[in-house]
Formats: sequence, structure tokens, C-alpha cells
Amino acid sequence: EHCCKPKSCTEDICNSTQYLPKSGMGLLGSTMQECCNPRYCADYDGCSANLDEAKLPDKNKDGTPRLGSTDEECCNVVPCSEFNCTSADGLWTTPAEPSGHGHDFSHCCEPLFCA
Repeated sequence: EHCCKPKSCTEDICNSTQYLPKSGMGLLGSTMQECCNPRYCADYDGCSANLDEAKLPDKNKDGTPRLGSTDEECCNVVPCSEFNCTSADGLWTTPAEPSGHGHDFSHCCEPLFCA
């Protein structure tokens, strides 16, 4: 006879930006599918709200939901050297030497102050 000892879900199974532990006490399992709920980019609101192009599509090319909960996973993060700092309100300018990565004016541009 083969007997198995039930395994309880542990917190480290869901140690990811793409999964959260399922709620409840004493859940049994040993895999992400058994112990975790997926985190979807559709629920992530950290991307620039005023720029539609800042958010990646909620679904991957194959139609599956995009997993993630970070700018890197859910936003169209580009090198700041490629970011267009021209804004309709005229309050931003491109730095002399753009560096880093971002998805909105506050990440890649410099505020334009009155002289």
C-alpha cells in the first residue's frame, strides 16, 4: 500500500508578482495551481492613466490573460531616450541626456518651469 501525507499550501509557493495565495486556512496542495490565484494585468492600475499606449494589452497574442502586477509586466516600459516628452499642456521637456526606462512623463521627462 502506498500512502501519501497531505501537503499544506505554504506562502513561498505563491512568491511571485504573478500569483497571490488563495484565501482560507489549511488549504492542501503543493503547486501554484492548487495554492495560488493568478494576478492579472487587467487589474493593475499602476500604468499611466492618461496615456492609453502606456498599458500593454490585457491579453497575450495567444488570447490568454496577461499575468502580472508590476510596471515591467503590465506597462509599455520603453527606454526614456525613445519616449516623446512633448505634452499637450507644454509642462514637460526632454532631458539633455535621457536615461532609464519608463511609461509616462514623470519617469522620463523633466518638468518645464517658468523662467
